Formats: sequence, structure tokens, C-alpha cells
Amino acid sequence: MGDHDLTRRRAAVATIAALTVVLTAACSGDGSEPEGDKRPQAEASASPTFPPNPDLPDPVDTNGPITEPLLEPVWLIRSARTDESDDYDVRSQALFVDGDVAVYQAQDTMLGISMTDGSTLWKSPVDMHGELPDYTGTSAHGDHRWSFVYPETAAKDLDAWGDRLVTIDTRTGEVVDDILLGSYGAATAMRSDGDVQYLATEDGLGVVNDDGSVHTVVWLQRLPGKHPEIVGITPIDGSDVVSLAINTNNVIGTDVIAGVDPTTGKVLWTHPVTDFARGQGADYVDLSLVDGRYVTRNAWDSQSQEMLHLWVLDPDTGKIRAHQLAKPSTNSKNYHQMRIGVNDLGSGNPHGMVVVGDEIIFEDFHGISRYRPLTGEYVWTRRVDIMGLRHGDVDWVSFGIGGLSPDGTLLYTSMSSGQSGDLLAIDVETGEVAGRWALDDAQDAGLVGRPLMVLDGDQLVLARNRSVEGDPELMEGPQKPLGPRNDVGLVRFPELAS
Repeated sequence: MGDHDLTRRRAAVATIAALTVVLTAACSGDGSEPEGDKRPQAEASASPTFPPNPDLPDPVDTNGPITEPLLEPVWLIRSARTDESDDYDVRSQALFVDGDVAVYQAQDTMLGISMTDGSTLWKSPVDMHGELPDYTGTSAHGDHRWSFVYPETAAKDLDAWGDRLVTIDTRTGEVVDDILLGSYGAATAMRSDGDVQYLATEDGLGVVNDDGSVHTVVWLQRLPGKHPEIVGITPIDGSDVVSLAINTNNVIGTDVIAGVDPTTGKVLWTHPVTDFARGQGADYVDLSLVDGRYVTRNAWDSQSQEMLHLWVLDPDTGKIRAHQLAKPSTNSKNYHQMRIGVNDLGSGNPHGMVVVGDEIIFEDFHGISRYRPLTGEYVWTRRVDIMGLRHGDVDWVSFGIGGLSPDGTLLYTSMSSGQSGDLLAIDVETGEVAGRWALDDAQDAGLVGRPLMVLDGDQLVLARNRSVEGDPELMEGPQKPLGPRNDVGLVRFPELAS
């Protein structure tokens, strides 16, 4: 999100408190629909198009040494485990930088780390009594604030049970507020967007204030369904519209995708799931976690090959602008199976893809591609097995997407195979490799396997607790040791820093 968008969103949030009073008055006390709210229906999906797989160059021999400059480690934090468990789910980890502090949350352990020397400034500010956070912010909001939600189940007084919203000062770890949201399950979704922290509760879509309180900006009565529940929140890049995934039947899943304006509280458009999957045997869709204009759904063809539906929505009207259906190529390689669905998030990037205007850059099992969802065209593909490896088997190679450089010209990614690990800078326009750096042995121990990445000027913060999802013995291959891992490390680029 650019500076203009952030400025506009900050200004919008500044007006929300006043608008909330107006919206409250517009809602009837019995939960009935506010007068004049038509819940506009968006247009349904047409038949999908089947974009061809791009022409891929022939692979080359991947054996033999490759010499690259080493990344310069500034500091490393080495750890074998978090406080409570040896089991690690990468989806329960978050990493961001707020000024001079790197905030890292690995399941039950939360750290505030000095960007200067790697020292721990604060750790796990509240006792969650063995519980894990259900939701965490992925960036700071307001005046150096960070918020997360965890279930309180240890209180002796049952009336104190429920979801607790904790807001801390990222610089010191001081708890600004720790509030009980309400009955168990009161929080249903959370999403950071620049310096705005959205939280869905049984009241509706809210924003977390600097003091840790929550004010509602879209009331639940305005949303479709008798008992709507917000299960997903995704802003649309370059727009004031926020997309919501809504469950209306008390069963896990998404029944409706809706576009709302959080500055006015209005529902701009709605899509029942049948708009996307009519006649195709679908009973669910997934709202993208990176940009609310994208909706996905996994499917299988008659040969049991997995496919991916991708719908592109117009932010203002909700109209479906395109519907693509990606299939695996016929050479038995699973190229171009976009890992952008909720169940296929790349563990190197919580979002699984990067948005560049109306195009996306995504990873698949063996490469990275830039793609035009509106037309189904591939701009370029960078395939891992033609790049050569320092050592390792190409069958164990995987890409992990990081973020864009500050000027938006480079995409930083990780590439790992066996015991080797590399970080790459890929030219966003051409797909060519602009820089490639090796990780030394100390970094190799923990940060080689699809790390979380946060760029901070000419430095890169990497984090990964145990490196992979699931059982390491099954996920990493027999040639990779299972010794202690680096949780967090700060590295500096030796060449592109200038």
C-alpha cells in the first residue's frame, strides 16, 4: 500500500468514531434491517476460461557448485523450541518491524527484539495459561500498538471466560489494555491493514483504538443472513472497500462474500457462494487473505487432478470481471498450481502471493510466476530447476515468497534444497534473477527453510521456528538434519544495499 493510500486510510479511520454514532442510530434495537439498506447483489459468475500454461524452458543439470556472495549476518537468535511445545505450525507465526523493534510471534512465545543488536526487549507480555492466540495483528497500528486475541479458559469465575483482546506497546511490551470481549467465541476474525487493525466480533466489523478499545464500523445487522458471522476480512489494495467472508448457517465455511465501506458502514455489494460455483458442485469458496478482489476455490477434474478457480471482483460493484481455472500441465509436473488459496498459503509469506496492480506474483511447487488474472496470461515464469543448485535434489527444492523492495522493482524470495539455502532478488518486470546470496552454516541451521521475511531498508529480517509445517521428518527429506534452529535473524545484503 502506498503512502497516499495509508494517508487516506488514516484519515478515514479518524472519522469512524463519529460515524459509529450515526450508524448506531440507523440500526434498530431488535436486530432488524436498517431502513434503506438494500444489500445490493453483485452479478453472478460466467463460465471460466482456461489459460494455457506458459512455455517452459528445458531443465538443465542441477548438480555442481554455484558460487554466490554470502549474506552478512548482523545478529542471530538461536533457539530449539518455544516455551510450551515442540509442535510448530507456521500459520501461527507472525513477523513485522515497527521502528527499532522487530516483533515476532511463534505460537505461544512473543518477542520484541532490538533491531540494533538482537537483544530481547520484552517477551510474552501476558500469561495465556497454556493457550495459543487465536488471532494476531501482522503489523503495528496507531501509536506503536500491537493487538492479539486469545481464549481465557483458566479463570475461576466462569463469567470471566471468553476471548480476551490484548493491546501492547511494541517498544516496551507494556500492556496498554486487556479486555474481555464477551462470551466465548466473541472474536471471529482479525486483519491488519497498514496502521489499521480490524477485528470482527459478535457486534460486527470493528477497529482497535490506540487505548485497546474497539469501536464498530459495520454493524452485524447490516450483513446478509439471519445469524451472520464474519469469518474473513481482506481490504482491497488501492480501494477503500473491505471484503468480508460471511458465514450465515452456523457451519464452518463461507456462504457470502460482501464488500463494505468501513468509513460509512454501508454494504456495497454481496455475493452468495452460488454466484461463484453455480453448476460446478461447489459448496464453498475462499476469500483471498492478501487482496479482497480475489476469491478462490480448489477443485478436481475427472482425472482427480487438483485445479484452482480464481475469480476477480470489481471493488466498487462486486461484478465478477474474470473467472480463470488453472490446471496442472500435461508433463506430470505440478507447475502453475497457484498456491494462493487459504489451504495452500506459502509458509514463506503469510499471503502466498504479491499483488502488483492488476497482476499477481505467486509461487507453485517448483517456480514463481507473474500472472494477469483478468486475461489469463503469464507475464513470466522463473522455474527453479533451470537455476542450478549448490547441492541437493531438485525434487526437494521449494520457493518461498517474501516481499517487494521499497521501490517495488524487486521481489525477494527464498529457495531451499536439502541443506542448501539461497535468497534471491527477482526483477518484477522481467522475472530475471537480479541477485542471489547464499546462507552460511550458522544461518543454514534454521532460516533456510521458507522463512518469513520482512524488508527494512537494506536489511532483511528472517524468522522461522522449526522451518516447516507438520512432521519435519516427512517434510524436509532425509538429508536435512533436525538440530536446533534459528528463530530470528537479521541479515544485510552485501551488494544491493547501495
